[in-house]
Amino acid sequence: MKQKIALLLAAALLLCSGVQARRAPRHVAPRAAELNFAFLTDVHVTPRGESDSLLRAAVAEINASAVDFVLVTGDLCNMGSDAELHCVHGILKRLRKPWFAVPGNHETTWSESACTTFGRLFGNDGRLAFRAGGYLFVGFTAGPYMKMADGSVRREDLQWVEEQMRAARPGERIVTFCHYPLTNDVTNRTAVTQLLRRYDVRFDLCGHYHTLLLCNFDSIPGLMGRSLIPKNRRQEPAAGYNLVRVWGDSVALYEKRLGEAPRLSFAIPQGNSAALAALPCDPQPAPITYERTGAALVVEDEASIYTGVAVAGDTIFYGTSLGVLKAYDVKNRREVWRRQFGNAVYSTPLAAGGVVVAGDAAGAV
Repeated sequence: MKQKIALLLAAALLLCSGVQARRAPRHVAPRAAELNFAFLTDVHVTPRGESDSLLRAAVAEINASAVDFVLVTGDLCNMGSDAELHCVHGILKRLRKPWFAVPGNHETTWSESACTTFGRLFGNDGRLAFRAGGYLFVGFTAGPYMKMADGSVRREDLQWVEEQMRAARPGERIVTFCHYPLTNDVTNRTAVTQLLRRYDVRFDLCGHYHTLLLCNFDSIPGLMGRSLIPKNRRQEPAAGYNLVRVWGDSVALYEKRLGEAPRLSFAIPQGNSAALAALPCDPQPAPITYERTGAALVVEDEASIYTGVAVAGDTIFYGTSLGVLKAYDVKNRREVWRRQFGNAVYSTPLAAGGVVVAGDAAGAV
């Protein structure tokens, strides 16, 4: 039974299924010649702390600049508390430019509200799209949805990303952004990068490691931004953020230290190129196989499974990221019943005495 349960969870992490897109792309006034935008990541705001005042200074600088819009790629806070999220949202609301934010691991794995407060404040559940200057920007989240787990992109989110990219206008270029770098830090990284390559994504923006870096994400240029507070205060004491310039077939990333002129970090052709191919790339993860485990495929699910499973005889009970609690008969290989919740089910259900207890992310039982 344990082998079958492990296989169920592993198989579920490989699949992708569809849900309808929840909102149409929002629009930003285009600029024909080029795009210039601010790129914030890993601001890690603590109310009334140093990061609080530094982000306010960064917002003031951005408001006084000529950038077209602002992207924020996660880790807006430290402990995922509602107080932190309200604080950072209040600061970002002072931006007089269009701004777009997706969550990072500090908004998911430590979330006080099981990821619900972010959506209520920021108006998206970690996926959003907008158009600017002939580009379609598509943002998504990569969790994680369990304490200290690796990142992963939920199947319904991958499906949504594909729906947005499929709807790109003729001649429109696609850019993606997410908190995690698209490396083996994301458990289903191969599925993600294969999808992005299929739609010729021109480059991807990310954070997570707090340092400026040009990356090779399986032949997709990856622009990793610096954090608000430097990773090493002894070597680089100045706080700051990032600026991105997009023109022609090129993209450039600049470091913008507070109170200083922008410094070019690197420029590279969009898409795959000889310059990108010269950069290291994470090796492809080994495919999941079960020959040596003695396990056999029992069931494949249409959604991500981040819960453990409860067991009662030949029946297992588990929840999914689409908010479904399921009972599955592993002996007869059939679903016994399901219950639809209003939000994702991340906690492991309990089963005893003929009763199953589970709760969704909003606390419904």
